[in-house]
Amino acid sequence: MIKIFLVDDHRLIRTGLKKLIAQKEGMEVVAEFSLANQVISEIPRYNPDIVICDINLPDGDGLALSCEIKEKFPLVKVMILSMHKEKSYILRAVQANVDGYMHKDIFEQDLLDGILRVYQGDRYFSKEIAQIIINNLYGKTTDSQVLTDLTSREKEVLKLITEGFKNREIADKLFISTKTVDKHRANLLQKLNARNTAELVKYAIQQNMV
Repeated sequence: MIKIFLVDDHRLIRTGLKKLIAQKEGMEVVAEFSLANQVISEIPRYNPDIVICDINLPDGDGLALSCEIKEKFPLVKVMILSMHKEKSYILRAVQANVDGYMHKDIFEQDLLDGILRVYQGDRYFSKEIAQIIINNLYGKTTDSQVLTDLTSREKEVLKLITEGFKNREIADKLFISTKTVDKHRANLLQKLNARNTAELVKYAIQQNMV
């Protein structure tokens, strides 16, 4: 059972999320909060797997709360669910090492898929958030030669990685083997000096590539 905390100051949003998650076998909302300062003390009591958190809260900042959760409870996954899609918020979320970032107009099934992916250890950015990152990535130039060094196939793989697809899915979409996808992913990690998918995005933002 995937145990979930909801942190949002809008009761209607929490109610809707609870009803949606309750329909999915294997997922359960174990607690809900409207204030940031209610969350930390309750984590040891409920031991949630995932905290789904808004950014704007009446008593604080959801991104600051995310940072605190990741520092104090590194095994707890944190997903941002927000109306914000500005680059500054995405940058702060990546720097807070969140496990996912979803825009509130996401489709219901995509939300449930995102929760499952994060629980399984993946990072998940909803398509709109991922597309913002990609558009900025390919829409700006930089003094760095990193983008120039990427092959066209590596850029295709990077695009699909950022959209949350796994290696097998990428292989199927590009009609290549998973072994080839593994090689492209390794090249991307090396060229971008990143250790994982989240750092691919983080590096691009920090280097003003997005």
